[in-house]
Amino acid sequence: MPGVRLPGLGAFQVWGSSTDVGKTLLSAGLAANSGNYLRNLRYIKPVQTGYPDDDDSLFVKRHAKPQRDVDVKVLLGYRDPVSPHRAVEASKAIEDSKLIQLVSEEIGRTSDSSISLVETAGGVLSPAPSGSLQADVYRPLRMTAVLVGSGQLGGISETLSAYESLLIRGYDVPVVFVFGTEHENHKAIDKAVDANVLVAPSPPPKTEPLTKYFEEDGLREAFSSTCKTIASYMNSTESRLRTLSEEAKDHIWWPFTQHATTNKVTTIDSAFGDDFTVATTDPKDKVNLSTQFDACSSWWTNGLGHGNPKLALEAAKGASRYGHVIFPEVAHQPAVDLTNLLLDNVGSTWADRVFFTDNGSTAVEVGLKMILRKRANDLYGRRDEYPWKNMKVIALEESYHGDTLGVMDCSPSSVFNATQMPWYKPNGIFLDPPTVSMRHSQWIIEGDKVLEKHGERKDLFAMEKRLTSSLAEDYRQQIKAVLASEEPEVIGGLLMEPVLQGAGGMRFIDPLYQRILADECQRTGIPVMVDEVFTGLWRLGAPSASQMLGIKPDVAAFAKLLTGGLLPLSVTLASDEIFKVFEGKKKEEALLHGHSYTAHPIGCQVAVHALQEYGKRFSGSGQQPQYWDNQMCKDISSMPNVNGVVNLGTVLAVRLAGSGSGYTATGSVAVTQALREKGIYARPLGNTVYLMCSPVTEVQKCDELISELKQTLSHVLEVREPAIAV
Repeated sequence: MPGVRLPGLGAFQVWGSSTDVGKTLLSAGLAANSGNYLRNLRYIKPVQTGYPDDDDSLFVKRHAKPQRDVDVKVLLGYRDPVSPHRAVEASKAIEDSKLIQLVSEEIGRTSDSSISLVETAGGVLSPAPSGSLQADVYRPLRMTAVLVGSGQLGGISETLSAYESLLIRGYDVPVVFVFGTEHENHKAIDKAVDANVLVAPSPPPKTEPLTKYFEEDGLREAFSSTCKTIASYMNSTESRLRTLSEEAKDHIWWPFTQHATTNKVTTIDSAFGDDFTVATTDPKDKVNLSTQFDACSSWWTNGLGHGNPKLALEAAKGASRYGHVIFPEVAHQPAVDLTNLLLDNVGSTWADRVFFTDNGSTAVEVGLKMILRKRANDLYGRRDEYPWKNMKVIALEESYHGDTLGVMDCSPSSVFNATQMPWYKPNGIFLDPPTVSMRHSQWIIEGDKVLEKHGERKDLFAMEKRLTSSLAEDYRQQIKAVLASEEPEVIGGLLMEPVLQGAGGMRFIDPLYQRILADECQRTGIPVMVDEVFTGLWRLGAPSASQMLGIKPDVAAFAKLLTGGLLPLSVTLASDEIFKVFEGKKKEEALLHGHSYTAHPIGCQVAVHALQEYGKRFSGSGQQPQYWDNQMCKDISSMPNVNGVVNLGTVLAVRLAGSGSGYTATGSVAVTQALREKGIYARPLGNTVYLMCSPVTEVQKCDELISELKQTLSHVLEVREPAIAV
């Protein structure tokens, strides 16, 4: 699935604030006067209704002909002169993706010395043949937009609404063109928009010929100025894209990046759905745009697709209503609504309170304060100071909970902590849990040796059956021995990533082990916290990974998918027992932690919509689709250079054979580089190659991805040596 080449700077799109505002008139004028600015202009009408009696392409060709013989094309013609979604009621509507493909292919037929003008139908938010709003349908192509506004009474509001509808969907609108000066709409519009507003005299009545009108000097000047403005904007955009990566490389300090070995920088012009739009420069210094599938889900955050217009509208709603407001002792509707949704969903049956923070690391940091205070209070009773300096948490090997100091101390020594902070001190009892992966079509549980084999993944989560097994008893005795080996006052709580460890290499922990570990800790009064920053909110196929284990934690942290992938926001859920420990008459007894932008209304507003959307999509069936084809996973698990496969929800991870392990290993780099060459933006994770879709990715797309991964593994592992990490 090579990345799709986009029109990019080889096309622009003419929109109208409504019907009959002069889109085709402008198109004809631009075609006739494009010579000095827009090279060999072509005209494309993707959807034409009333066809062939009404044919805008012939109008453009006829009125441009005195100056130029314009190449014109209608892609879809419908006989009924009505809105496209009604015109196709008698026949099968074309899918949005197919329409986009037709437009893209037609533009692709344009030579490098030509530029395409694509004229839309009706208004900005008029329906496409499928019924989808055309501003949403054409968004994957994100062509430069020229908006034809209205010069009539009421046209100011109409034009500004159309302009904002385009902006909020991510379009660039450098030009607003208005026919008619009688009401001086253009003056009011000019004050309200960040665009070049150009104006031309009103055309004569439709009953009169347009020959003389097109010959007016003022009109030609307006058309020529518009062509010049469009060309200037597109040229400046190309220049900016050409230098963006070098500017970034010279001045930006990227996270998790060794700059000394970073050679190639990816320039992302925009993103939509599952795809990045990536800008590259060819040997002739021409900028090209193409798509790359976001196979790392933008550090595991993409929930409802990039550039989601509904999320953008919710963000605008929150920003316009509130901006940002202080949160301590304050209630605002988005925060209250989000709290209720969380408690009814991922916190159902156990959580009573929601604490807001800004990112996953701080959400876990807050949770750590919660469980340690609870444990100290249970051990020593309420007091001003606790003898808890030697308190530790039970945690897992290869764990990662973030980069703030407290949670760094909850992970074993690694590149994430020991080399980063001189104050790092591993304050944990670190258990090495049994892991699970598919090898040769079987799910194998192993610790120091192979412990069990299962034919189906669902068997691993069959807790009622597995809790009575001999393996369960072995786990139970091991865990009891660890708890008994430490003084009670040393153990402050349990902190773990449920089911799947992310930065540790996508390690699938045996669900039975984690279930028994949580059960034994709670049985002995040790508070349990789960870090669901990565695993929560449908990432693994369920609202919560804790629910997959059948546990009710005391504290849980959520973040990455909380806002659907749009904004940073995190929450820490807690039981009422945890909350009451912080109640008291003294300020210092409270949980003294917070951020300037705590519970920002914009993020809360977006998160409410995201959770509601997840609920609509998945609550009815109770589960997500099977994203990754099971037979293909089995095939990959049987490949000679593969040590194991994990497919859980939206995550597909392949552990490669070879020397080295952990985050600094480079075994996966050659594979991820090859995938990027195929239009799949993957990131290396030690010796693990992973693909991650969003919860709303189509299964068909996942089929294409896993097929490409299989082919890449077959080829690259045979012929390439590991390269330098990127």
